[in-house]
Amino acid sequence: MRELYSDEDIDVLAEIDDVFTNGVFIHTNVKNFSVSRMKKFYKIWDGILNQLRTEGWIHVYAVPPGPQEEKWETMFGFKDTGIEVSCYKLMILEL
Repeated sequence: MRELYSDEDIDVLAEIDDVFTNGVFIHTNVKNFSVSRMKKFYKIWDGILNQLRTEGWIHVYAVPPGPQEEKWETMFGFKDTGIEVSCYKLMILEL
């Protein structure tokens, strides 16, 4: 796993899967959800996506473990693929 961003509020890690999905799995940890943290993440999210585009990735995936995390991923552009991984929804963001 590679750290893309980390501070006292939010951690964003990338897990590269260039064999099975030819994409990047994003692991986001919001330490305590609030509107201010969401706004803060909107500001850094474009930079993260630009970094991934520069590296040549076109698929970004997330596997939210619950409804709150799924809502978070949806707010940042992820869409449900209709596929389940270990009983969790696989979501995708096309870059």
